[in-house]
Amino acid sequence: MISLESGRPCSLAGSVGRNLLFLLPGANVVAIFLEARTVVRDPQGQRLGDRLAQTQVVDGLGAKDFVKSLQDWFIDLVAEFDRDLGRRGRAPERIDRAA
Repeated sequence: MISLESGRPCSLAGSVGRNLLFLLPGANVVAIFLEARTVVRDPQGQRLGDRLAQTQVVDGLGAKDFVKSLQDWFIDLVAEFDRDLGRRGRAPERIDRAA
C-alpha cells in the first residue's frame, strides 16, 4: 500500500486512517457495504478507506510474496533437516585398525 501524496509506502497514520471506518462502532457495519460498493465502482479498485486516506494498494513485495518466501524457506529448512537426520541415523562405518 502506498501513499498517493508521496508515492512511498503508507505510514501507520495512513493505515489507521484507511481502516478508520471499521474501527468505529456502528459505522463498521455500514462500512462493509459502502466499501464493497466503492471497490466495484472505482476504476482503480480503491475502496472508500483508500480514498479517505489517499492510499492505493499496489502489487509488489506484499503479504502474498512474503508468505511464498516464508514457505519456500521452511520447505528448504525441512529438507536440510531431513538430510542431516538421514546422515546421523546411519550406523557409523567401521574402521579396521588392524590393517
